[in-house]
Amino acid sequence: MMELKKEQFHRIEHMLSVDKCNLEIKSVIALNNPGKVYVDNAREPKSAIIWSKGIGGYYLIGEENNPSFVKGLSQYFDEVIIPQSQDLDYNNIEISGTSEIWDDILEMTFDNRAGYHKSYQYVYQFQGLKDQEVKRPPLLDGAEVKRVDGHFLTSDVNNIDFVKNNILEWWASLDLYLEKGIGYCIVYDSKIVASCVTSFMAGDEMESHIETVEDYQRKGFAKYLIYEYLKDCKNKNLIPYWDCMATNIGSYKTAEWHGYKKAFEYPLFTFAI
Repeated sequence: MMELKKEQFHRIEHMLSVDKCNLEIKSVIALNNPGKVYVDNAREPKSAIIWSKGIGGYYLIGEENNPSFVKGLSQYFDEVIIPQSQDLDYNNIEISGTSEIWDDILEMTFDNRAGYHKSYQYVYQFQGLKDQEVKRPPLLDGAEVKRVDGHFLTSDVNNIDFVKNNILEWWASLDLYLEKGIGYCIVYDSKIVASCVTSFMAGDEMESHIETVEDYQRKGFAKYLIYEYLKDCKNKNLIPYWDCMATNIGSYKTAEWHGYKKAFEYPLFTFAI
């Protein structure tokens, strides 16, 4: 196996047409989000490992019936992936497949590792948003909604780094976010208390990341920011995307309240390093 250069990422675009291809994968291949790609053959790759910096995890995609790739997975993780992950201060590896066959391969390959366990993720999408009304929740008196654009990011508002850090958790730079992403935040008590910014995007799909300062949670701020975000997606004819843990009931119930529909679920495999 070998690592592709960024200008070679397009060589695995043919792998992205599977039914359960996470937006996180697509956004790395589109060079919208930082990540790495490892393949069996640089010229004509059949199978690949994708690393997403933002999500902090790995994905398998491509041809499952690739004996040399599958046989070498465990060794490649031991020799390359795990050392690189440890350099990033990861305590464990999180990895998902993009088909039931990849899921079986992952289970057989890593189920003997320390700390191994299997959990599930839910993926929601908001198809047909352009033909629907966006539900507007109430907003607390005194709260101000601000668009996270270049003007706002250079303003002297208190704790502006809260928003900048949320952006840079997913994007390689603020400039790239400003070019391609959208976002909103709420200013309350003279400071930023919540933000909703694009985390991943590729084609006409866009995912958001919502963060609320702990002391201001459960005040409806996140719900209102999603409303603003969805209005923007509607105007731009985008398909909003939502990915959360199956155990995070509050997250997927919020998505459902806004009109997102469950698209698929997938297993997430974790083991200690």
